[in-house]
Amino acid sequence: MNELTTQTIDPMLQMIERVALDPNADVSKLEKLIELSERVSDRQAKADFDKAMLGFQVEKGVIEKASVANKTKYAKLEYMQSIVDPVLRKHQLFVRWSTEALPSGKTRVTCICTHIGGHSETSSMDVNPDKSGSKNEIQAEGSAITYAQRYTMKSLLGLVIAEDTDGNVKATLTASQVKILEKKLDYLAPDAKAKMIAHIGCELNEIEKGAFDYWCNALDSKVAKKGEGE
Repeated sequence: MNELTTQTIDPMLQMIERVALDPNADVSKLEKLIELSERVSDRQAKADFDKAMLGFQVEKGVIEKASVANKTKYAKLEYMQSIVDPVLRKHQLFVRWSTEALPSGKTRVTCICTHIGGHSETSSMDVNPDKSGSKNEIQAEGSAITYAQRYTMKSLLGLVIAEDTDGNVKATLTASQVKILEKKLDYLAPDAKAKMIAHIGCELNEIEKGAFDYWCNALDSKVAKKGEGE
């Protein structure tokens, strides 16, 4: 049995269509109707965005600092995205970034959060190239942009990054979880474990428990790629 699909036609668009097809219509009246329609549409898109963002705020979790660099713990951009992207998609939201070179030599990084209904909101940050260490010009620019991407997304989405300020010891990986990671690393390469430890700045058993899924997914992607090449 075929089912008839009915669509609701916007009365405002119907009115605009009637006026547009009328050879005696007042052009200024038509322009005002179009402007009114756009304002109504923009307000609805903003309301839909706010509703979606509220849903995201209710479901978002606290992001832990799962990586270490220069003895400082921080949350990597890809780790933050692995946590927030699924919740954003559930509420028909997504984030992206744009960059703009400024006359001052800084780069303006803008995080844009958009709802499927069309409304977007932004957060921007101007950064100088990160010339710490032995970075070349491209690396210095890339490091600064990644830094700004993390903080603009944190600001725009109201993310909470866990801080070790209460003196409590955070839970780390269990012995069985460490073995799971070691098995994946052993498959990748004999020195993969040592490289990962050097990359994150701590032993596997010191990784925070909340980061287990992130590292599993990251290693699984590498394992899959290696399997395809064999």
